Amino acid sequence: MATQPDPTRARVSGPVDEAIATERRRWLAHLALYLVAQVVLALLGHSWPYAALTGQLTWEEIVTGNMGGGWPLQASRIWTFVIVADTIWSWARIARWSARARR
Repeated sequence: MATQPDPTRARVSGPVDEAIATERRRWLAHLALYLVAQVVLALLGHSWPYAALTGQLTWEEIVTGNMGGGWPLQASRIWTFVIVADTIWSWARIARWSARARR
């Protein structure tokens, strides 16, 4: 006897695929905004990732955040942590939805 496709799976798959695509687009928009802002901040000398990667900051300054440079450098640092958290959150959701869609 031939098995019929599960109608509930067909209904869930479409919205799940749409949710995954929406989450990816949202994350890409956040990443693009972050990268543009960091390039501008780097040109102005206030990009925390650029300063950390080029050796302008000591290890202690990187870890503790006790550094000069004023609020733009601190804002850049905080924004970097936010984009890392957003990346982890977004891709965890995408992975969870993808796993559910394959069941």
